[in-house]
Amino acid sequence: LGSGSADFVGGLIHGLESRRWYYNTAVRYRLNTEGGGDLEKGDKVFLDIAGGVRPVLSKYREADTVLFLELNGERTARDTLNGSSVTDSGGWELFLSPGIFWTYRNYALTSGVQIPIAENLNGSQAESDYRFKLTGKYAF
Repeated sequence: LGSGSADFVGGLIHGLESRRWYYNTAVRYRLNTEGGGDLEKGDKVFLDIAGGVRPVLSKYREADTVLFLELNGERTARDTLNGSSVTDSGGWELFLSPGIFWTYRNYALTSGVQIPIAENLNGSQAESDYRFKLTGKYAF
């Protein structure tokens, strides 16, 4: 669960979407503050590069599908506990992430899986496993 801290995220994104092709790049920074038990999780930098294609060009009010592939990097600073650095924390991870984005009128579904492909974690830490995400959206 959460660490009890108030965290802040900011970033920049650049992208392009044409009738057939889609791409975006993003960089985000998450500033973590001290939570309960004098623990402060390490700040984190996220780097994302995504490319996608519409396999079928649909008409304006028809269902639309984009298949995409992302490369996601995460660099985490070491945690601190009572002002001291936690040895078994921080490092970087790289993920390859295939996904799909489907829209129909006011509805949208996005789904994808992050597959860990490289890492360099500090100390003794559990390695990341696959991450799956499914989101739905309705625009009023």
